[in-house]
Amino acid sequence: MVLPGDEESLISKFVHDARRFIHKYYQIADRAPLQLYYAGLVFAPTTAIIRNEFKQELPSLIGLLPRVEERWGAQLQALEDSLGSVLSVAFSPDGRLLASGSGDSTVRLWDTATGALQQTLKYYSESICLVVFSPDGRLLASVSKDKTVRLWDTVTNTLQQTLEGHFDSVYSVVFSPDGRLLASSSGDKTVRLWNTATGDLKEILEANTIITKLSFSQDCSYLTTNIGNLVVQSGQVKAASNCSPVLFIVQEQWIILNGKDFLWLPPEFRPNCLANTCDTLALGHASGQVSFIKFQS
Repeated sequence: MVLPGDEESLISKFVHDARRFIHKYYQIADRAPLQLYYAGLVFAPTTAIIRNEFKQELPSLIGLLPRVEERWGAQLQALEDSLGSVLSVAFSPDGRLLASGSGDSTVRLWDTATGALQQTLKYYSESICLVVFSPDGRLLASVSKDKTVRLWDTVTNTLQQTLEGHFDSVYSVVFSPDGRLLASSSGDKTVRLWNTATGDLKEILEANTIITKLSFSQDCSYLTTNIGNLVVQSGQVKAASNCSPVLFIVQEQWIILNGKDFLWLPPEFRPNCLANTCDTLALGHASGQVSFIKFQS
């Protein structure tokens, strides 16, 4: 006998399992819906409710099914639509978009709720080294080995500015806290400050070495770098803090949570690049895939 509470629990479990199934196989369902009865069921965990409810639909042509996980894991989705290695990933401030820069000279925007590819931005001739969102999420900066920085409007998915002036590959880029300035560092051993609204070059800071890390002070009076602080002469702008707590980092083979080794990464899951929001980690892999791992608070 199934009591009302038990029935509600069964329905809740079925809905949860169905949501995991949809998240996992959204992309293939969008391209080839009938593959839900093939790839979807074949690669679903052995204890997945959907797999067991529809096991009679498993393809009879497969005599030996591949070994799969017993239960749904932490990974929500693997995003794949790139012809080259994913070199950089970044979440928008509201967490609704993920930008990825690839070795195939494209920038891609993904819907993090569904895993759907929203837009492919193609204006480069070289691989994309880095992608960064502005604090309000309306602009996306991407840098490449072609010595340029490009600013994209994430609402219209159009190119807004192309910042030219570096004489070597651009290695790092960062927005000021108010989004009015952009700093870029290059193999030409300079840091350049740009007006994000007009694209005008405001200042060149001579570093005498290659800067690989950049961040603005809150009042924009200096830049913190891997070699120390660089003073900004072009004026100070008062800005509000826009920080998110960092729960985890990736170091060598481990995801470190609250200072302790938490999750060991097999070789195929070790990232070339990563980005995080408060509770979700995005890993970019040499295979061209992007993996999401979401943590519960």
